[in-house]
Amino acid sequence: MTGAELPTVRSAIDLSGGRDWGAVRGRAAGDGQVLSQAQEATIQRMIIDKRSEQLKIDLGPWSSAALGQFIE
Repeated sequence: MTGAELPTVRSAIDLSGGRDWGAVRGRAAGDGQVLSQAQEATIQRMIIDKRSEQLKIDLGPWSSAALGQFIE
């Protein structure tokens, strides 16, 4: 139903001791989010419209590391 593989589900059940099905469901959308929606939208616009070197970021093309440093 969820698309999760059996080992993943089994591990979640084992970790919860079979008592807490909330542990199996995972986190809610936005849980742990650090940036505001406005900040997120601004960053998205910037990385869509510009290459990293245009924003004076010397990290080459947009990669996970480049995005992390840019957001920081």
